Amino acid sequence: MAPRLVDTTLRDGEQAPGVAFSREEKLRLVQALIAAGVPEIEAGIPVMGKTERQTLRAMAATADPCCRLISWGRMHPADLAAIQALPIRFANLSVPVSDLQIEKKLQRSRGWVLETVRRFVREAIDLGLEVAVGGEDSSRADLDFVLRVAETAQAAGASRYRFADTLGILDPFSTFRSIRKLRRAVDLDLEIHAHDDLGMATANSLAAYRAGATHISVTVNGLGERAGNAPLEEVVAALRYGSQIDCGVPSASLPPLSALVAQISGRPIPQAKSIVGSTVFTHESGIHVDGLLKDPRNYQAFDPKELGRSHELVLGKHSGPRAIQWGYQRLGIDLSLSEAEALRQPIADFVTEWKRSPQRSELLQLLSAATTRTACTPSVGEGPREMQARRPSGPRPASCPASIEPVQAGAPAGSCAAPLARGAFSHRSPN
Repeated sequence: MAPRLVDTTLRDGEQAPGVAFSREEKLRLVQALIAAGVPEIEAGIPVMGKTERQTLRAMAATADPCCRLISWGRMHPADLAAIQALPIRFANLSVPVSDLQIEKKLQRSRGWVLETVRRFVREAIDLGLEVAVGGEDSSRADLDFVLRVAETAQAAGASRYRFADTLGILDPFSTFRSIRKLRRAVDLDLEIHAHDDLGMATANSLAAYRAGATHISVTVNGLGERAGNAPLEEVVAALRYGSQIDCGVPSASLPPLSALVAQISGRPIPQAKSIVGSTVFTHESGIHVDGLLKDPRNYQAFDPKELGRSHELVLGKHSGPRAIQWGYQRLGIDLSLSEAEALRQPIADFVTEWKRSPQRSELLQLLSAATTRTACTPSVGEGPREMQARRPSGPRPASCPASIEPVQAGAPAGSCAAPLARGAFSHRSPN
């Protein structure tokens, strides 16, 4: 069976420093998650106050029956009362299980934890709730004690145990061993809640699933405390393209979800962020570009069209003559291989100095300079025979039209054309 995803962007994601969602933003996000097919959403913390509870009620009023909303709380009377007052009937009740947190944070004992789990699970069930027990700091706890907590939760009537790698210290191997041992001990659903402090949240989540976890906790863009959580988009893509497992969230829904969370959280998406970053399908290396132009499958793990994206080719330090030929063809200019080869070093020098690929105007300028003519000449295609740009048909592109827009900040002095539009070098896969 495919794992069920539990998105906690609205709870753990909002706990990222400086992140706070308005009611309208939360409603937009919950609707987007439901539309994307996310089966479970940890929607918030009722004990936070009246405003939070009103928002949770509004979420519940608009939620789809196919998506389960979850409230989060501590094993504390105030939290349970706040949860019980809402129409959300699934509760994640959290309690520390590591000796460090039991003794130093709670100043309690293991016996107290077991009795607290027994008491609050029973009380919650008596109130008509379904219960998951969240074992905070499970990854630093004595695993034999974690098993006792899970067994106590199961005996009291809980349906799930959440194994929380609260500080993100696990690796996939230790994750697999822990979850496999837990899986063999109890019949509960098991949820892995991985943090990304060591950069392994996605890998740990997949390892937990392989070991028997039924649920994977995720956040959009990996938003969360410190280094964040397992990113929804990475888990979905890794399952689909790495393991051929469809967890019900279409790939095409990932970029808009990511963009929405980036907007409402104020956390921009890094350009090279896997799956959803702006440059993850951008290629410069001559070997890669040549391979992509021959057959996109040479250098694609999956078709970016499934994400509504396309391969994008840019010219830079590592571009070969065939890539340079193709780039100038996009400007309506045909170059021979020897002419393209003569432009390799000028293009490399440009990128080394300006730390970006040349734009349209700058490519024309580099070509003009290579023909030993001035940067702004109305006859870019003319020059010495050995660097003559041959154009198959159509009007000659103007080098410096009168209506040209100002050069963007950071461009070299003398640039005389508008920047190359994004996607002008896009190579779309066939079919």
